[in-house]
Amino acid sequence: ATDQWGNMVKCRIEITIQDVTAPELVCPADVVIETSEEAATVRWDAPTTSDNSGKPPMLTSSRTSGSRFYREDSPHTVTYNARDEAGNPSTCSFTVAVQGPSCPELEVPRYGRLDCKEGDRKRGPCTVVCNRGYQLLSGPATSYCLGSVWSSIITTYSCVRASAPRRQRRSVNMRFPGYCSNDESFQTGFRNGLYQSFQTNGLCSDSQTDNVGLCNRGNYNMNCGLEKRSLFGRLKRSDHGVSVEIPLELQTDQSGDDPEGNVEEGDKVLDKTVQQVEDLVDSGQLTVQTDGETYTSEGATFTASAITYECDQGMVVVNKVCVTCPAGTYHDGDQCTYCTQSFYQPSEGQLSCSTCPEGTITHLPGAHSKEQCVVPPKKEPQTGLPIAIIAGAGAGAALLIVIIILIVCCARRASKKQEMPKQNRHMRQDFGNRVYEAPNDLGTSVPPQENVYAEIPEYGFKGDIVAAPPLPAERKSIPPSEDAYQGLQKTQDNPYQGLQHPARDNTYQGINKMKVTTIA
Repeated sequence: ATDQWGNMVKCRIEITIQDVTAPELVCPADVVIETSEEAATVRWDAPTTSDNSGKPPMLTSSRTSGSRFYREDSPHTVTYNARDEAGNPSTCSFTVAVQGPSCPELEVPRYGRLDCKEGDRKRGPCTVVCNRGYQLLSGPATSYCLGSVWSSIITTYSCVRASAPRRQRRSVNMRFPGYCSNDESFQTGFRNGLYQSFQTNGLCSDSQTDNVGLCNRGNYNMNCGLEKRSLFGRLKRSDHGVSVEIPLELQTDQSGDDPEGNVEEGDKVLDKTVQQVEDLVDSGQLTVQTDGETYTSEGATFTASAITYECDQGMVVVNKVCVTCPAGTYHDGDQCTYCTQSFYQPSEGQLSCSTCPEGTITHLPGAHSKEQCVVPPKKEPQTGLPIAIIAGAGAGAALLIVIIILIVCCARRASKKQEMPKQNRHMRQDFGNRVYEAPNDLGTSVPPQENVYAEIPEYGFKGDIVAAPPLPAERKSIPPSEDAYQGLQKTQDNPYQGLQHPARDNTYQGINKMKVTTIA
């Protein structure tokens, strides 16, 4: 600043602008990938960023686009961090979910609930929880989506009403050493003696109510060992002992709304009776008096069967209680079986399924309504495919024929080459000219005649002189001499130099030929 007299004062003010605004960072949307493999390569668009400085912020991420993500650890979280020049940070994230192929959406059971992971009824896993008084019809309670098929069937009728069985059954078995016979009088006396033994030990007293059939002597099943016939055809007593089976049966209480509790009470009654009989056998107090003999049961032979449960027709045993085969199933005699594809059953307790109308199918087993029978989607005709297949097959057949022809031709050429030397050897054996053998009977010798080409017009012969036909007998008698070969025209003084053996070269190429003519 300057006053009126010209005095000047200066000052300086420093202004600092500090950036405290974080950059803007926007991540892409969540990514969902479906694959049948254990992992998948996932790509996404880079996040958008901006900063008030006008300069792009520095960007980092926990995973990069193009990374592999595994289904087992899904969902995955991908985090991006942005930082401007002033050091202001920003963060955003999104998820990458790698899923297997989806299955048809499961129905919620009418008398229960369906607990699925993350509420996904297309991929699960899903677990059925039935209401009180209802039972899961069959299979494990938890179902998994395997590829595009559920590991177990779950329908609207998977939870079915439970009721107590009509009867609960069990049996005890024991053996009495001694003689035995299938004679009716012997078996009647033995049954009476066994009943009296139960009475004596307090199991079949008049004041006690027998509700399991232990004291019904008509139910005692007796079996003897091997029996022998006498000379007169009568059965002899067996010494293999008397085996006795006593069936126990209890009418189950079907009242109330607690069938499981009623069955448990019936099991206790049967277990108590079996234990009482076993104690008598083990102590040796179970004895039978009949025909003046005493039979004592052996403790080691005592056995008891497991409890079985009897249900009405159209029902099966599930966890000791009876359940009616629901809609979508039929009773096959042993169990409730789901209707297969293209069949349905709207009623419960049935013995078969109904067929869908012609031209329709069901997508899943266990259909319980005719409306679930639908027309399958039509497949688009593939007109070009058969033509391409036929053309490819024709071209392949033509190529195969050409290859076969080439093989046959080559084989014929090879066979001809192999036959030629054989023919020459055969000619030499049949038409060997023994006149030229050296030494001969007169003690004279002639040079070897191999690889010498000769022509004998009177015999029509052309070829190796070794294969020439023999000379007439009158000529053989003439001792060979220099005069005997007059008229022979030699191509050179020594026609045998530089010749190649026919075994090594049968073509006669490079051979100095000699023309031989017969002597007139």
